[in-house]
Amino acid sequence: MIQAETLTSLEQVLKQMKYSLDSYYSFCIKEGYTLKAIPVRENIEEVAFSLDMIELLKDTETSTYLLGRLSKQLKKLVKKLNSWEVRPLFTSEQLSKLTTYSTFLENKE
Repeated sequence: MIQAETLTSLEQVLKQMKYSLDSYYSFCIKEGYTLKAIPVRENIEEVAFSLDMIELLKDTETSTYLLGRLSKQLKKLVKKLNSWEVRPLFTSEQLSKLTTYSTFLENKE
């Protein structure tokens, strides 16, 4: 069974990333950079989906299906957050943590 501390820590990292993405999205919309805002909005949706999955894992008994799904979601998210549009918003440590969590969850399934 996955520890609540791990999920809480992952949730904190994702919330920090979501805050950065939200701030940048607001800036892009305010300044009229619609083409820059589109991929950022998609990334925000991906982070929100991951946060929802974490809440689901916290509230229910952990299933291997959900762990595998979250692991795949995190890997997909890391690839998207490594794009040139949003990469400067995050530290390498934040992206490294997501990769570590995804590997950890993959090994738990």
